[in-house]
Parts: sequence; C-alpha cells; structure tokens
Amino acid sequence: MAYTNTGYARKKTITITKGSAVNTHSITASFTFGSKNYPALTDDAFAKLSVSDYETRLTAFIKHLYSLYEGLETDCPDLTINTVTYEPQMCPLS
Repeated sequence: MAYTNTGYARKKTITITKGSAVNTHSITASFTFGSKNYPALTDDAFAKLSVSDYETRLTAFIKHLYSLYEGLETDCPDLTINTVTYEPQMCPLS
C-alpha cells in the first residue's frame, strides 16, 4: 500500500497534572479500554494508521485517560484539540 504524506502531524503524548502529580501518556503505548487491547505501535506504524484507525484509537485512548483520572472529563472535555496539526516542514507533502 502506498502512503501519501499530507503535511499533518499527529501528537503522540499528553501530560496530565493533577495536584503535584505529573504523568505523561503516549497514544503509541499499549493500553486497554473496555474489552479491547490496543497494542504498542512504532512511530512508523502510528504514522501509517488510516484516518479511521487513528480516530478509533484516539477515541479509545481519551476514554482510557478519563477512566484513569477522576474529574478529567469535566476539567478537559475535549482532549482532541491540537491532536493533529498542519506541519508541512516536519511532514512534507508527497
């Protein structure tokens, strides 16, 4: 399958600060949400996820984070903000 570089970069990590605790989570790490296991991904595999597969993983990852941190969904109701950014210098168009 041929891949086309679109110029968009996907963010991989999120840092959550609650009180004095600071935790960084990566969407490329393995995690479980509900009954589905999401395996760890290499940077290359993450970059090559289809838009649909990326959005499915992102939705599950956000729900996973909400399940870990009480009140996070209220404090940060839309964790999708800035998860994808247009960066043609870092991701030159094919």
